Amino acid sequence: MSPTDADLRLALESYDASLSTRAGASKASSDLVALDAWYRTTLRTSLSSSPTALTVEQLGRLMEWKLARGKWRPKLVEMANSNPQTLLTSCTPPSPTATAKVSLTALCSLKGVGPATASAILSLYFPKTEPFLSDEAFEAMGLGKAEYTVKGWEKFRAAMEKRLADGKWETMEELEKACWSWGVREKYGDGGEGEKKEVKGKKDTKRKAPGADAVVDVDAAAEKDSPKVAASRPSRAKKSKAT
Repeated sequence: MSPTDADLRLALESYDASLSTRAGASKASSDLVALDAWYRTTLRTSLSSSPTALTVEQLGRLMEWKLARGKWRPKLVEMANSNPQTLLTSCTPPSPTATAKVSLTALCSLKGVGPATASAILSLYFPKTEPFLSDEAFEAMGLGKAEYTVKGWEKFRAAMEKRLADGKWETMEELEKACWSWGVREKYGDGGEGEKKEVKGKKDTKRKAPGADAVVDVDAAAEKDSPKVAASRPSRAKKSKAT
C-alpha cells in the first residue's frame, strides 16, 4: 500500500532517526549518518558556491552514500573511482538549460553510474526539481520494485512531480527523504533497533542456500544499467551493475 501524504510527513520528521536505524542495520551502512550530512551540506555547498564538476573522489564517496542507503555493492565504488576526471568534467555540472533526460543520459556514460546514481547527481545540483531514484521512493509512488532504466526513471520522475504538486511539498529532496524514511520505518519498524519487522503471519525459518538469490538480484542483472542494454551476459556469473 502506498503511503499517504500524512504518512510521509510523519516519516520526514523521523528522517534522522531512520538514518540511524539504517546505519545500525548493517556494517556497510555504519557511516551513513556522516555520509548523508556530507552529501546534503559539505558536497552541495562546495559545488553550488560556483557550479563546478564533481571530482573522482567525490563521485566515489557519493556512490558510498547511495549504497549505504540501500544495497552495498563495493564493485560499484571501485568502478566509480576508475573514471577519468576529464569524463566527469565533460558531464558535470549538468547544464541548467539541458533537459533532465539529456543530462541523465550523459551521466550514465560514467563507469558504474546508471539512472539511479545519475539521478542522485542531478538531485545534488537541482534538489528542488530533480528526485533521487531510491528504491524506497520508487515503491512509495506505487510503482512496485525499482526499475534501474531510463524508462523507469522517467516513470518515477513523473510520479514524483505529480506527488510534489498534489501534496504541496517544498522540494523533490524533501519528498524523497520522506519516502526513504517511510520505507525504512516499514522495513525496520519505529523502534530504531536496526532489525527487520516480522511480517505478520510469516516466519523466516529457513536459511537460503548460498547464492540462491543471485539470479534474481536486481543489482546483479547487468554490468551497466544505462540507455544501452548489455548485449550478453553469463548465465551464472554474478556482476555488479551500475544503478
